[in-house]
Amino acid sequence: MNLKDELIRTEGLTREFSVRKGLFGQKATIRAVDNVSVSLERDMVFSLVGESGSGKSTFARMVLNLLKPTAGRVFFKGKDTSRFTKEELREFRRSVQVVFQDPFASLNPRQSIYSALSEPFKVHSIVRGKELKERVAELLRSVGLQPEHMNRYPHEFSGGQRQRICIARALALTPEVIVADEPLSSLDVSIQAQILNLLTDLKERYRLSYLFISHDLNVVRYFSDHVAVMYAGRVVEEGSAEELFDSPLHPYTELLIQSSPGRKGKKPLIKRQDDQGYVNNQGCAFYPRCALRKRHCSTEKPVLKDRDGRRVACFEV
Repeated sequence: MNLKDELIRTEGLTREFSVRKGLFGQKATIRAVDNVSVSLERDMVFSLVGESGSGKSTFARMVLNLLKPTAGRVFFKGKDTSRFTKEELREFRRSVQVVFQDPFASLNPRQSIYSALSEPFKVHSIVRGKELKERVAELLRSVGLQPEHMNRYPHEFSGGQRQRICIARALALTPEVIVADEPLSSLDVSIQAQILNLLTDLKERYRLSYLFISHDLNVVRYFSDHVAVMYAGRVVEEGSAEELFDSPLHPYTELLIQSSPGRKGKKPLIKRQDDQGYVNNQGCAFYPRCALRKRHCSTEKPVLKDRDGRRVACFEV
């Protein structure tokens, strides 16, 4: 890989949370993200996939510098984001934008669409006056809406239209990376296809790179170049989308693929559902559910190793 093509890299990114559990509220530590090292290159759609609670959104918030990691580092164009100056952080905010899951919660109900879309330009002192209105109109057209929509309010739009507005806001500062955190999950299936096609079109038009987070395997397979599968905060398999979906190596990846709607094939590799991998687990987090497990899997933690051009964390493959 050419380092000039690398936009975001994480090294050993980890985030722990303290919780209380049990009848007497004993303290426990949950490792929501555990030693994740991945790389997003220019013009790439890098997807994180896994069940709800696997740590995908927590990882995204650390990449966005909205949440501090317990350990590990995030690099943007080779620079450690934790050491950014005020000006470097400001530039990072312009270059890396986000689209969240719920478009209605992402928009201020008392703020007009014009106000929402013009705010990034004002904050970064880019354009003002008549040119500002023209830029907002251009943003709306770029996501399939009309300039006359700018005087309306969020409640006047459907869920799909609101998500288009959120995408337009993310595009305002001409970013290089968009972090899309479950951007389709709150939308109807027919609208999901429209938004996915829009994201694909915008990628080509503006040469965008995406960190795409989803639990929908069919969407991930269609949209992604590279995929990392997360379970209990850890990446258990990583590789190109085509290879990973055609011949999964990790039993959890196999489980996800075989469990996806419309998928036919052999029975998923799963033993039972007594999953206790999230708290104080010293071995493989997938151990309680894995049909391939051996005794040492409960006490030894597998690390990602190269295998057939991919990386997989499993003793048995």
